[in-house]
Amino acid sequence: MVRHKVQVLDLCLFLNEESFVLPRSLFTCESIKVLNLHMCYNLRLPSSIFFPSLKILTLKHIVSHDDQSTQRLFSGCLVLEELTLDNCYWENINAISISTPMLKGLVIYDLLDSESRYQVIVFGMSLKFFVYEGRLKNDYCFCNPSSMVDACINVDGRQIEVAYHANKLIKELSNVESLVLTPQTVEALDYKEEFIAHLPKFHNLTHLEFYMGFVDMASGALMKVFQSSPCLASLELNGGIEITKEDWKLDHVPPCFLTHLKTIKIGDFLGTEEKVLVVRTLLRNTAVLERMVIPWSKKFLGQDQKQKAVNDHLLTLPKGKICKIMDVSFPLKSGKNRKFRKKQNAKKSRKRIEDLPDPIIQHILSYLSTEEAVRTSILSKRWKYLWTSIPKLDFDEGELDRRMMFMKFVERVLALHDPSDIKNFSLSCNVQYDTSRINAWICSVVEHKVQELDLYLRNFQEPLALPPCLFTCESLEVLILHVFHSLKLPSSISFSSLKFLALEKVIFSDDHSTQQLFTGCPILEDLSIIDCIWKNVKALLSGLGNVETLTLNVGALEVLSYAKELFAHLPVFYKLTRLNFESAFPIEFDREALLTITRNSPCLNYLSFGTVALFELQLVCLPTYCGNHDGIMNPVPSCFVTNLKTIEIFGFCGDEKEMHAVKILLGSASVLERIVIICDEFYFEFHGDLKKKPKEIFEQILLFPRGSRSCT
Repeated sequence: MVRHKVQVLDLCLFLNEESFVLPRSLFTCESIKVLNLHMCYNLRLPSSIFFPSLKILTLKHIVSHDDQSTQRLFSGCLVLEELTLDNCYWENINAISISTPMLKGLVIYDLLDSESRYQVIVFGMSLKFFVYEGRLKNDYCFCNPSSMVDACINVDGRQIEVAYHANKLIKELSNVESLVLTPQTVEALDYKEEFIAHLPKFHNLTHLEFYMGFVDMASGALMKVFQSSPCLASLELNGGIEITKEDWKLDHVPPCFLTHLKTIKIGDFLGTEEKVLVVRTLLRNTAVLERMVIPWSKKFLGQDQKQKAVNDHLLTLPKGKICKIMDVSFPLKSGKNRKFRKKQNAKKSRKRIEDLPDPIIQHILSYLSTEEAVRTSILSKRWKYLWTSIPKLDFDEGELDRRMMFMKFVERVLALHDPSDIKNFSLSCNVQYDTSRINAWICSVVEHKVQELDLYLRNFQEPLALPPCLFTCESLEVLILHVFHSLKLPSSISFSSLKFLALEKVIFSDDHSTQQLFTGCPILEDLSIIDCIWKNVKALLSGLGNVETLTLNVGALEVLSYAKELFAHLPVFYKLTRLNFESAFPIEFDREALLTITRNSPCLNYLSFGTVALFELQLVCLPTYCGNHDGIMNPVPSCFVTNLKTIEIFGFCGDEKEMHAVKILLGSASVLERIVIICDEFYFEFHGDLKKKPKEIFEQILLFPRGSRSCT
């Protein structure tokens, strides 16, 4: 194809051979203008890359392990105008540098659940539009953001790490003229109140648009964006509106509402009092508004009288003299036509769906909530019992006043489910006096060979003893227990297939049975213990020798610190490769329990302090005491000399004790390849010049002696 001067090349390759390499001639092809590479495989690049004519490049599911070759690829595209990175894997990469002088558009989809952390740096003097959709766990830096005109951001996640990166990304986009966001992005910006104050001014923004769901008009971040956009002329709320705050009102009218805002569109309008209140408030406070467009929700199909009544009410609302309310309703003119078209569309849809075999429909239903899946039974006779074979059931009690309905619903769903397997079962509810009923549900899913079981039980009014059949379930592979209650265990425990176990707020009160729990998990690979209460730590530790990943809350270390006589009972973690310590407070690095666990993990290759968890960024910190700090690593854990390659520290503030901890870690790890230190940027912003800046901290860390020459 290269010899025939191909101009558009689309490659979708699924390979099993590790040795596969694309031909060198491809990367020096002078004729190619469009290149799409879809490869779930490591992209090995030659030393020479030169695409003199390439204007559009798409990389999908590409795996890259090399900083330099990645940078060489982008810099070799001299006239590249559009670049799309679709869920690519960037392993062991610190920074992705995109340097293409003619680049006009950059699209990034980043929905993969990857632990890699890196920075994306874009050198684009001509960049006009940027699109991002993903979990936003990395930094994005645009070296010439003033050229950007349009941006579309969809952030998926409400963790503090996501909120932090979302705030930084929005700052990079402060010069755009058109900005498209999702309600999920607004929620991320709204996650921490102190983050909202750091949102930038949008001096050039004239068009603001929202899609994919209802926008909360009571959002502090949304109001901040309005206040910071003095030239905003067009506002589109295509997914609809909602209010999550009682007695909502517009306390401070944004300047753009009085001087520039001329067009407002509110999509998926339902006509409720809440929605009408928003319309009334907007009309009252927009002095130069010329047009408000309100497309009605499809839920109003066939409700002509109700639609007309609400529409008439909207027309009577006070508004400016030049403002017109446009009812962009349904395109059908008469009731007869509407009913006819509705029947025709339903018939066509039913034909398309009903042509599918039952297993595929049931697979589709498994992506719905259990309640929605059950509702499909009213569609037709064929659909009446299709839901009874879905392999995934999810029950969440929600409001207390609907408890009786909830209990009956769960029992009916389980009673009508056919003999097929229930692979995934999730239950979140209050126990109260219904222990026997809940245990009956658990026994039922065990009989259906459940593979993943997630129990969040609360509000106990009587003792809880989970059914014995649960603890001998042969099919169970994942078990998550969140129960703030004493866990009474049976005499016989055998989880022959269990690989993942998560325990949160569980109270263990019996030595022998607790020991049985962990020794009864012979192939356990991943264990998470959060905020549990252990009345006998020895039983906890003796059965964990086979885990591959271990996450410990700092509370477990504190308990061990008061029972040093139990250190001799700590097992050797021969299979442990990943060790995480989590805490909402500084972790005392010199705790003997922490060091002993590390010394007993000879194969450890990943160690993290203060993993981003729950709602706080955690720290790593040495305690204050007199003596030689460096002596705490004597003897040095064997994994530091043979296997430990990655250390991560979150929420770093750079005080003396933290710096000393980093110095000791760097000096002791002989084969370390990478240490990642995530600074708390807002900490430095709040303290101004009173504390050291991250750059100064970084320069000081670079001067620390390193036990490994390859460490970065």
